[in-house]
Amino acid sequence: MSDFLNDIIPTESVPAAIDAARSIVIVKDFKIGGSAISSWLSENRSALWLDYEEGSEALPGVKINVIAKAKQMGMKRIDFLLKLWADLAADWQSGTPRFNYLIHDKINQLEDWAELWATAYYKQTIPGKNFKGNSVLELPEGGGYRFLREKFLDLWNAATTAAPRSIWWCSQKLKYIGDGNNKFEVSDLDLVGKCRSIAAGSCDAPALMYREEDGSNWISFQTSDKRAFCGCRVPRLEGQRFKISWKDADGKLVVDWNQIYPDGK
Repeated sequence: MSDFLNDIIPTESVPAAIDAARSIVIVKDFKIGGSAISSWLSENRSALWLDYEEGSEALPGVKINVIAKAKQMGMKRIDFLLKLWADLAADWQSGTPRFNYLIHDKINQLEDWAELWATAYYKQTIPGKNFKGNSVLELPEGGGYRFLREKFLDLWNAATTAAPRSIWWCSQKLKYIGDGNNKFEVSDLDLVGKCRSIAAGSCDAPALMYREEDGSNWISFQTSDKRAFCGCRVPRLEGQRFKISWKDADGKLVVDWNQIYPDGK
């Protein structure tokens, strides 16, 4: 037998590389508690909450309002984020990560900024020097989606290498599959096709958050006909659902994050 094959073929089963997801994309409806959970995490875990939509002023936490902070520093939003992520990544690579989690609220806004970045980039190329449109997505035959995909992937890679764990909130898009009597509603990420594929395919654990009638919030890693995005890669989470937050008798928010990350960091 080839010595090369003897050197590279495993002689026994390889155990799972991770027990905790390095990146989670959580799809949810509007106003069901995502910001409250982000606030709790940033106060009770080593987590930095990045608000991309200026929607969290009423809640406390270790957070950065990206739009306001970039404006204050005289930087473009993309330049500000890339600098922030690069410096956080340098800390992590040196063995002292500044935060264990980065909370991205929400990924939909990053897609919009990636589109602006892709448009500006295209206008600097030789084919795009005479382009007068407002968005690269206006290019004929879908030619601009390649530029959007490339810039969105650049943002995704920079963000996910800035901290050991990334939590991405994403708005939910409901769509219908099938026709006639076989038509049914499914939940999906509210992103453009290629960006959706990057987010769903690159993260370790896509999840769905929903609210029960008693007001409790649940996060589901179950694969079902009601979900249109990819399955979970973390065996401990796959097929599970967890009651993630609820109000106690005094109306105080209770969050049980240890179900997802048992180390409590």
